[in-house]
Amino acid sequence: MHGPNGIVPVREQALALRAAASSAEITKDAWIGTLGWKYWFPRPVGSPDENPLTILGGGRDESGPDRDLYVVDDSTVNVDVGKALRAYLPPLFPGKYELGREPEMEWTGIMGHTKIGDPFVRLASFISSLPSLTYYDLSKVGPVIDAAQPKDHYKGQYMAAGYTGHGMPRGYAW
Repeated sequence: MHGPNGIVPVREQALALRAAASSAEITKDAWIGTLGWKYWFPRPVGSPDENPLTILGGGRDESGPDRDLYVVDDSTVNVDVGKALRAYLPPLFPGKYELGREPEMEWTGIMGHTKIGDPFVRLASFISSLPSLTYYDLSKVGPVIDAAQPKDHYKGQYMAAGYTGHGMPRGYAW
């Protein structure tokens, strides 16, 4: 279940930028912009007079033609994405974010995307029977499911993967 019809690794990027205005001026709303390519939300503060730290992520539309698909190395940031994220909020909210202000933090992570935009859910025993779980060398990261375990070891357990960046809010519990 890998490749274009399965789960594709994608490097995503985010940064934490301190607003130049108070929480009362910024509001607590989360936003999506650039047709979903960028998203941001202010972190909670202790007082409405504090300038919040805003988490801004996305920007793969600025990453080049491959959009960071199949990138499995999250030890570096994409410079073009970082530049685009830094420049995004100041023109949208003049006076509330400063052009040229460096983020307090910047990071990347690898997410599993699917063509359908929803995670795949399978019985763990089914997954352990697959000949290859992924497209990269499992000896470097360790197996997700230990195929050496007896078949009934994973009985009744499920694996959900490929959340396409939407995370655990899309994981259902019974």
